Amino acid sequence: MKRVFSILLATFMLISVMPFTVFAAETSDGICYTDYNDGVRIYAYHGKSAVVSIPSTIGGKAVLKLNTSAFGHRPNSEDPYLTSVTMPDTIVDVEGSVFARQAYLTELYFPDSITELGSQVMEQCTRLEKVHLPANITRINDELCYDCSSLTDINIPDGVTYIDAWAFRGCSSLKKIDLPDCAKTVYTGCFEDCTSLTQMVMPKEMISLSPDLFKGCTNLKSVYLHNNIKYFYFTAFEGCTALTDIYYCGSEEEWDQINFEGYVNTIENVTIHFDCQAPCKTHAMKEIPAKKATTTSTGNNKYYQCTVCGKYFKDEAGKTETTVEAETIAKLAKKANPLTVKGKTVKIKYSVVKKKDVTIKRADAITVKNAKGTVTYSKTSGPKKVSVSKKSGNIKIMKGLAKGTYKVKIKVKAAGNSTYKSGSKTVTVTIKVK
Repeated sequence: MKRVFSILLATFMLISVMPFTVFAAETSDGICYTDYNDGVRIYAYHGKSAVVSIPSTIGGKAVLKLNTSAFGHRPNSEDPYLTSVTMPDTIVDVEGSVFARQAYLTELYFPDSITELGSQVMEQCTRLEKVHLPANITRINDELCYDCSSLTDINIPDGVTYIDAWAFRGCSSLKKIDLPDCAKTVYTGCFEDCTSLTQMVMPKEMISLSPDLFKGCTNLKSVYLHNNIKYFYFTAFEGCTALTDIYYCGSEEEWDQINFEGYVNTIENVTIHFDCQAPCKTHAMKEIPAKKATTTSTGNNKYYQCTVCGKYFKDEAGKTETTVEAETIAKLAKKANPLTVKGKTVKIKYSVVKKKDVTIKRADAITVKNAKGTVTYSKTSGPKKVSVSKKSGNIKIMKGLAKGTYKVKIKVKAAGNSTYKSGSKTVTVTIKVK
């Protein structure tokens, strides 16, 4: 019996010190993973490549999760700084500090399959310029992009309702960020030291301006607030030395009902505007196509109008505002009509005109060249027995005109067209009756 017990004890001790190779492993590319639910989770990267493409499956199991600091840079290690990371759309959960201090990453695209992003995911990624956040997250956790000093382009998904403390603190290159209207709370110091921000439109559902919210935003000039604001900490604008205007989308009476916390002097020189409409966060652009100007109508450059706010912009991105007048091209000036005319001398036998009327064709009496537009004719002076057809220009000599030489002045008019002005010339036709 004692022998059997000894064998069982030895077996248990052997099992207890065996490594769990069944549950933890490493791929040939240095990705360390373990089982997680029906898939795997990645907990570390020991590879030597700066370019990482995370596989969608490992060992036939879907990659579901990235553990805390899985790809974060570890000081004094031999692991390289990453320059590129591609994530599959099997991932649903990303824990904190996953890419923290990876100072050579310039862009990160988080697939929309992800529903959870932890804290400090991109903390101190100082060269990071562009980030796509997954569409289905509802919270931005604290210090998500803390000290990402090169960040210029990041989307905040429409369903985000909370943005935690210092999420974008130190993002000193961030000039613009659109917050969804459903965001109720933006916590302490969220945009602290975002020194490139010049204007902020706060969410409609937001109820509090948190302490230090824009602290040190030295280029922030204007802020738009909706009338759901109930609490206002004046340290929200501490150090905002360029702030001149707060646009409050409510009445002065509603403003007076806000619970102000802190010292008034941080906005004592700021002008408060009431009943103001906040600018669009996302423009819905309608293109106004370019049109050439003519002599009868104006033209225009290509430009855009936002169907939400009604404003006009030179570019589809809505970065450069313009006006209809600024984009209108004036009508073209018409050219002078190049009409030229010359009168001739016409001879008629008295023996003929004594008995009947005589018609002289226009071409035999007047030379007309280069006329632009419909040509008409009218007699301005001459014998009563001489008339001119308005349309054809033919000259009619009535029966019984006496012998003699007659001078008939005829006005030739060209109506012009879309390019040429109207023009007229008066010529003298000499009629000799012998």
